[in-house]
Amino acid sequence: MKTTISCALLSLGLLLAATLPSAHAADYGVRQTWTLDQAGRWDYLEVDPVRHRLFLTRGDRVQVLDLPSGIVAGQVSGLQSAHGMAFAQKLKLGFASSGGGNSIVVFDLATLPIRREV
Repeated sequence: MKTTISCALLSLGLLLAATLPSAHAADYGVRQTWTLDQAGRWDYLEVDPVRHRLFLTRGDRVQVLDLPSGIVAGQVSGLQSAHGMAFAQKLKLGFASSGGGNSIVVFDLATLPIRREV
């Protein structure tokens, strides 16, 4: 029974995917390449569409890049195993998990200093 349901769902998914318009290779292309510093790997990334910035979790920090240029605009330091992020645009605040610290770091989206840790 489980196999039949799984096959039916898979078939339905493939049928729906086949009816969607396909993207052509001409629709995609590399516009810029940016070189990140070698200190640590990156994990999650999040785009701030209001300030045109890219936020990347980098283990002990969140690195912030200017989207138009790719230049480092700053960082949120002092995290332990930074992982995910979220933004509250109306409050002008960002939130980053600090997994090793078992906490959430709250920071100012415009100027990047940490406001508090909860």
